[in-house]
Amino acid sequence: MREIENLEGYKKYVESRLDHFADVLTKVMFDDFTVRAGSEENDAFSPFVMYLNTLIASLQRKEEEIKRSSREIKASQERLSTILNKLQAGVVIIDAETHKIVDVNPLAAKMIGTSKEKIIGETCYRFICSAEEGKCPVTDLGQTIDRSEHELIDINGKIIPVLMTAIPITLNNRQRIIGSFVDISKQKEEEKGLKENLDELERYKNVTVDRELRMVELKREINELLKKIGEKPRYAVSRRSELENEMDI
Repeated sequence: MREIENLEGYKKYVESRLDHFADVLTKVMFDDFTVRAGSEENDAFSPFVMYLNTLIASLQRKEEEIKRSSREIKASQERLSTILNKLQAGVVIIDAETHKIVDVNPLAAKMIGTSKEKIIGETCYRFICSAEEGKCPVTDLGQTIDRSEHELIDINGKIIPVLMTAIPITLNNRQRIIGSFVDISKQKEEEKGLKENLDELERYKNVTVDRELRMVELKREINELLKKIGEKPRYAVSRRSELENEMDI
């Protein structure tokens, strides 16, 4: 420690050092972790200076780690956002605990029929799932939804048939559910039209078969009448069972 000639001089020395430490701590409080406390040769405050500088250096490393983690999280979110926006499927991200929607991609918002901002914060029961609260197929019942037919509810309450996949994941240290779905309304309409055509063909087939069977019976009756008057049968008639087999009844 530098030589102090009297008590008053020592007092001023201590006050000067404390003012210096206060300035350093003030800068640290305002997130300036590059500052360091100065020391003097044989300074009585050297142990404190060493401790304080070690503490500031530790805070600086923590700040750098936080900034690096923030940059990585931001980059990860940007990559995820890019992927979601380019997917040709509706995608929603749901908080597994609250069942609130935390993100949607543009196609999901378009299918629901409103803006992303109006969807985020709503519970999934509002748009994505018709299950009752407390009976979530994924979180409550432990079911797997893998490309299974499901119903989406748009902003006006219209039911849209979709093919959905929903999986639980951990995202930014939070349990989430990612649901992806594609609109199968067109396929459903085509299936309905095909079924109607098949039903129509079945009705036509039944009418045709009934007519053929009546003709067979009529030919058989004519043959019977010819036999009674001593003439040969005019028609070669298949048995009913053979005709039915031929018509695939």
